[in-house]
Amino acid sequence: MDVRWLPGFLMVTLTLTGCDGTRPASPVGPSGEPPIVSPARPSISGSVYDTAFRPLPDTTIEAIEGPGAGASMTTSTGQFVLFGVFDATTRFRASHPGYRSETITPRGDGTRLSLYFVLESDAPQLDAAGRFLLQMSADPTCVGLPDVATSHTLPVVVTRDASKRWQYFVDAPSVTLLHGYAWEGWAIGVAGDVMSIGGGNLHGDPGLIEQVGPDAYLGFDGWAEGTGSVTGGPLLDTAFQGHIEYCGLPADSPVPIVDGRYQCPAQARVRCYSTSHHLTLTRQ
Repeated sequence: MDVRWLPGFLMVTLTLTGCDGTRPASPVGPSGEPPIVSPARPSISGSVYDTAFRPLPDTTIEAIEGPGAGASMTTSTGQFVLFGVFDATTRFRASHPGYRSETITPRGDGTRLSLYFVLESDAPQLDAAGRFLLQMSADPTCVGLPDVATSHTLPVVVTRDASKRWQYFVDAPSVTLLHGYAWEGWAIGVAGDVMSIGGGNLHGDPGLIEQVGPDAYLGFDGWAEGTGSVTGGPLLDTAFQGHIEYCGLPADSPVPIVDGRYQCPAQARVRCYSTSHHLTLTRQ
């Protein structure tokens, strides 16, 4: 996976545009007045991914309606720049063999416009919904992590997004799971039988935190990608890239969430980043 987009992993999964091309060319605001149109720009940049959050090279990007209509190019990676004079009303289409095309208008304000495409595969979609055991195992080379952090299993429930059949959200019924902090949450994206799973901000702020003792916490920040199995055994069994963090506080310390952000003091924290942690998702 190309990691250039990963710092926005969770935010992206929560704000992806649908693939049905239903965005109006000229949306109307709550007052009934047309919105302020961004001034024309000589080029527009963007990115295109599949629904497992993988960059899609060899995708055709076209301006099909509005200022700049007729401009087109084919991406060599998931990132692109399309040259032409466009504005916020221009409609763009992304097409790739084996995927459903998507038509959108740009995002942005009067100073910058951008495009973000997510294409859905024509292949049969793996069903990732259900109850699972999520097992996280630390890279054996990690130093200082206690046993509870080197291998930890948590029951989770995976539910499908009502508006996107390829996107799922991971929740845990455990009463020891923390809530109410920035970057909270894990998500799954599925493209055919390929799955990507993870959350947090991918820079050390975990998206999944469990209280594992009276004053101890275990957090996970990162992502995993692999081919899902429907023939028995774990649904997903693959490497996990990111941080595993153990927080051991003095007795009777408050929960380390300050101003809506999880903050374990440096002296109480043991954190290990690796591309060789391991994640297993087994259906119950």
